[in-house]
Amino acid sequence: MTQPSIKKNFAYKSVLTLSTYLIAFVTFPYVSRVLGVERVGLVNFADNTIGYFLLFATMGVNILGVREIAAVKEDPERRARVFSNILGLNLMFTAVTLAVFLALVAAVPKLHQHAGLFYIGTAKILFSAFLVEWFFTGIEQFRYITLRSIAVKVLYV
Repeated sequence: MTQPSIKKNFAYKSVLTLSTYLIAFVTFPYVSRVLGVERVGLVNFADNTIGYFLLFATMGVNILGVREIAAVKEDPERRARVFSNILGLNLMFTAVTLAVFLALVAAVPKLHQHAGLFYIGTAKILFSAFLVEWFFTGIEQFRYITLRSIAVKVLYV
């Protein structure tokens, strides 16, 4: 009985991974032509810097969340409690990381020089706290994850 579920989940994760590559393949030439080499580099610099802060904001919550939710997925009451605790932990880490990030953007001249890009990037840090993909992975809702992610990527394009 679990075999079809594993096959379906594998198929959904494969479609999700493939869609990530296809979206990048379609959008990158357009973005690089419109922005030019220097501005693409600047955007990548900002995005990579924000990525480092995302590591601290999430602080392993994705892995912890999947494991803990999977352990209690059959008990709705315990699952709700675990979800609330992990989400609270994630929000706390995100708030601290965001405060440090904004302070550094204001204080470091190289970052402050392109503050607009970094302030836009705060949305990426902030909204990452509300991406509860770990919850849906823990309860094995790969179809929902795949459809939602593809819809967001299409809107992004």
